[in-house]
Amino acid sequence: MGQVLPRPPPQAQPVRKRRAVGDAHAPLPQDVEFLWQEGHTAHATKECAMATTVGMLAVYERVLRDVMAVPVVKGVKSPSERFAGADETYTVEALMQNGWALQAGTSHFLGQGFAKAFNVSFSNA
Repeated sequence: MGQVLPRPPPQAQPVRKRRAVGDAHAPLPQDVEFLWQEGHTAHATKECAMATTVGMLAVYERVLRDVMAVPVVKGVKSPSERFAGADETYTVEALMQNGWALQAGTSHFLGQGFAKAFNVSFSNA
């Protein structure tokens, strides 16, 4: 039988990322450091998981719009742009001065693929 884990509370894991970009025409500024917010949750139903996935995208949109004054457009990534292993990837994108869209945040619905791959199951116990 697979490993049964109790339902964890939603958690955010801030990660500092540093990316040096060698091309002056790259969409990210040269040698930039930014914070990367990541959270992982487990849910009893697909509906609950989807509500959390879409809800986090709304949080990203509000922070970008209301705190950082960056207007964004919400959308869904195409299958080729989707996070590897995700059933669906939702995105908020900011428009840059050159007309390109800059991915400003994503939220992924992972389905059961990762749980099945690692033999993990959900329990209300």
